[in-house]
Amino acid sequence: MKIKSPLWVSIVFVLLIISCNTYPDKNPGRNPAQSNQMATLSDIRFGKTIDKTLEIWGMSLKDNNNKASSSKIDFEEFTLRKDVPAELYSIDLSHKFRNISIFYDKKTKVIFRYELRISGKDLVEEMIKVFKEKYGSPLFYRDQEGKSGSVFIDQEGNQVEDSERSYYQWNDKKNRTSFFMIRKTEAQSEVLEIIAMERNSKRNQQESASGGTETVFPE
Repeated sequence: MKIKSPLWVSIVFVLLIISCNTYPDKNPGRNPAQSNQMATLSDIRFGKTIDKTLEIWGMSLKDNNNKASSSKIDFEEFTLRKDVPAELYSIDLSHKFRNISIFYDKKTKVIFRYELRISGKDLVEEMIKVFKEKYGSPLFYRDQEGKSGSVFIDQEGNQVEDSERSYYQWNDKKNRTSFFMIRKTEAQSEVLEIIAMERNSKRNQQESASGGTETVFPE
């Protein structure tokens, strides 16, 4: 004679299976937002805090790849990990040779500048093309020949022979942003440095006056 299990036993069994499959991950080293991280640089708005921007990207200050800090300066630098997907104006910067830093006031945490460094001829030309399509002809442009036999130290600490450089400047009036670009060749690779700063800000003027931004650009 077969004994039929009551209906409630079957229901409890199903609920147990569902509960096991949806059991929360208690691994403290896991970042729940990590799979959703995406740094869209056009989300950066000067005058807003670093926390607000990182929140949009699914990140926090704990994700800062820059561990250095100094009490002698009044700002902090947030450096994006190279394994975090990133893009600017629909140009994919993921898994590319790039460095991305965001600078913000130490006291207010308000962003006032960000810098992007990319390399590779195709990527450099694509970025410049997108800026021309978006903003038109650059507000400022200049070619400068490299000094023969002159050598300088790059950001990686390597000796690099001075080469021809191209300087560009675009202004985004809507978002009160000035873009300064420097295109050059380092170690036989094309490099593009982009400095984005809040237009007409005191920090911008101080940078220009002190030579922090290359003096070739107009004030």
